[in-house]
Amino acid sequence: MKLWSPRVSIIVPLFNEERHVEDCLNSLCGQDYDPALLEIIAVDSRSTDLTAGLAHRLAEETGRITILTGKSRSTSSSLNLGMAAAGGEVVIIFSGHARAAADFVSRSVHWLGVTGADCVGGRLHHEGETRLAKLIAAALSSPFGVGDARFRVSARPGWVDTVAYGAYRRVVFERIGLFDEELVRNQDLELNTRLRRAGGTIYFTPEIRSWYTAPESLRRFCRQAAANGCWNILTLRKGRDTLRPRHYVPLLFVVSAGIFSLAGAAAGSLLPAAVPATLYGFAAFAASAREALVRRQPAAFLALPPLYLLLHLSYGLGSFYGILKAAGRQRANGRMTESKVRPTGAQTVMGKSAGGRPTGKRATGGRPAP
Repeated sequence: MKLWSPRVSIIVPLFNEERHVEDCLNSLCGQDYDPALLEIIAVDSRSTDLTAGLAHRLAEETGRITILTGKSRSTSSSLNLGMAAAGGEVVIIFSGHARAAADFVSRSVHWLGVTGADCVGGRLHHEGETRLAKLIAAALSSPFGVGDARFRVSARPGWVDTVAYGAYRRVVFERIGLFDEELVRNQDLELNTRLRRAGGTIYFTPEIRSWYTAPESLRRFCRQAAANGCWNILTLRKGRDTLRPRHYVPLLFVVSAGIFSLAGAAAGSLLPAAVPATLYGFAAFAASAREALVRRQPAAFLALPPLYLLLHLSYGLGSFYGILKAAGRQRANGRMTESKVRPTGAQTVMGKSAGGRPTGKRATGGRPAP
């Protein structure tokens, strides 16, 4: 039986990745897949650091990387630009903040062929370069921290709702379209939702491995979590089936904490807030103990609970802000629609002014407000 060996295109959007772009592109150039069947397309999204220069230097040294310049900082736009240039039968979406195992491409192709899936993806491992970043990586790899996202926490293969750095059959994009350029984040999540709606399938296997560098400061950690929470809510306008229950948990946590705190303040007692806080603390320390044993990091037992709390609060507050932002957009759209159909106060009606005086002119009707 002849092995399936399709031409593969890897698209890597880049924005201000000067610290990681070399590791990323070198890992892709070091794949064990036939180089003649592999093209690497890096799209610089108007970086303001040394990313573009480093990418161009690697392209010259290896002769295997095509560098494109995006029209904006939009990740979706850069991915679509890369898609237009890609010639592969299989298209892999990657990140300039990550690196791939040497067999990443070959295993992706293998599992596409074996399963017949429209998309396959693997385990995304988080790693850190500093002590704090390693602890943050542990929080982002824990079921207590990020829920049941299989591509982050699971070693069990199977059919899933989404994957990170998926390998897609090119016909998928011909069937459902490209990446939604209205989205700043969650482009892949929204694409995978459209794929499932169209009857497509997504397969996960931990044999496909990649590594993502965790944030190195608490500020970046919290900002990233808040942005993810916000854009999860904003992605809902693309369809309720875009999100899973795990995406709402931090929001419910924040709302519940607020309700219990207000109830305690109204009752003049700490008990309403103390009970859920104690339960959360117990669960956080239990999860931290497990991570400390698995990772052989004793410091994780005491360090992870506050990181879990920061992650969930930031994500939940980001989701709450997303609700306010979505409501603001809806009101603005409503006002815009209303202004298009509402008569202006200065218009005339059948040749008379608002005061009933003849004007000698015909009414303007429903002219849109300026």
